[in-house]
Amino acid sequence: MAFPFALHSVRDGWVIVAVRGFVLFSRLGLARFAYAMILPATFPSKTSGR
Repeated sequence: MAFPFALHSVRDGWVIVAVRGFVLFSRLGLARFAYAMILPATFPSKTSGR
């Protein structure tokens, strides 16, 4: 009972890692988008040189 449960938990573990990675990547993407919107308004001198 413990060994098949271990295999099942490993498979679920990979799914959880993939989902968490996708959520983290989407959060980082939203954070970068928010920074791209906020930083030019806060520091216009730094972004004007780009």
